Amino acid sequence: MQMSMDITLLAVGMCKVQAEIENVVKDKKNPFFKSSYADLGSILDMCRPILSKHGLSVVQFPCHLEGQVGVKTMLMHESGQWMYEEVIIPIESEKGKSIAQTLGSIVTYLRRYSYAACVGIAQVDDDGNIVKQVSVPAQRLPLERLSDAMRADAAFKARVLDYTKKLDIALSDLTNDQIEKILSKKEG
Repeated sequence: MQMSMDITLLAVGMCKVQAEIENVVKDKKNPFFKSSYADLGSILDMCRPILSKHGLSVVQFPCHLEGQVGVKTMLMHESGQWMYEEVIIPIESEKGKSIAQTLGSIVTYLRRYSYAACVGIAQVDDDGNIVKQVSVPAQRLPLERLSDAMRADAAFKARVLDYTKKLDIALSDLTNDQIEKILSKKEG
């Protein structure tokens, strides 16, 4: 993570945002994985007004590096203070999708999770019993940790890419549980 020399005002603004903001409900279905998720639009609609109210904004940029694609997410305060992080993952072709569709899917996925992590919200199930979720501090996403581990260890990267190829899925389509299992095998 990189940041401006001083982030005092940004930090104060984020404290106010996190006192107000709620987690976002998983309102979309992924039939392929039989799971639910909150789409990027839902996250942006929930966060933008509260961030703006406290002099904050988030911008995201697609980025690339040697056969990998990613997203840079920058949190900015009206004072000019800022912080940003980027996550980059290997591009894996997806069966039945053009390269443009694959890249779009990866970038949207990374934007969604990076934005949510940046503002400290989670995607929660709407089970009718949830009145208000408590904001949790942003944590590194499993996919970000996997990407870092792959960048640091070429042999591990090759094993992971072989694994995803055997499953015929893109790296970005691995579930958090699958990623955690992969990471635990590396550490174990």
